[in-house]
Amino acid sequence: MRLLFCIILLCGTIAESAGQLVTRKDYDAAFALQAGGVAGTWTSLRKSDWTMRPVAGLKMTFPITRKWFFGSEIDYRFKAQQLQVPLYLKYMLPCNRASLLFGGFGSYVFHAGKSDAASRMQDWNAGVTVGYEQRIIKHLELLCRFSVGCRKAFSDFHSSHGAFPMQLSLTVSYDILRIGDCGCD
Repeated sequence: MRLLFCIILLCGTIAESAGQLVTRKDYDAAFALQAGGVAGTWTSLRKSDWTMRPVAGLKMTFPITRKWFFGSEIDYRFKAQQLQVPLYLKYMLPCNRASLLFGGFGSYVFHAGKSDAASRMQDWNAGVTVGYEQRIIKHLELLCRFSVGCRKAFSDFHSSHGAFPMQLSLTVSYDILRIGDCGCD
């Protein structure tokens, strides 16, 4: 009986300490300002014609556990007059300074005051996004993200291969607000 009690006590202690290590979070939510650049092209182009555009926005991060995070951004691409909202899951790598992310995005193009060629672009698009995020110093992160749209970019494009937008973005973000920050990261 005493042996059974000791085994149950030992298993309970191990389970409780393992649970504390996995579920402890450093903060409840983080909000960051970000700026950078986006290079984009279309999948159907044989000759690569990447165009660079400045981007700025707000990044939000919500920890699920110590290794998994839910992230979202609201990005505005200035020259393209496009608003993009990516939603993704982030997994922190064992080094605790880098994360991999994967998810999707939705975007909307504003047509006001645009040329005839630009007005042929579809109003909205959605797609998948993958990326890598590296912490430079505390509260300052560098994010490289690749996105591919799943809707043709132009409404009058009649190719069997389509013209799906691809984007590569490089942004730097700085946490301006952390809710529930323990200061332990």
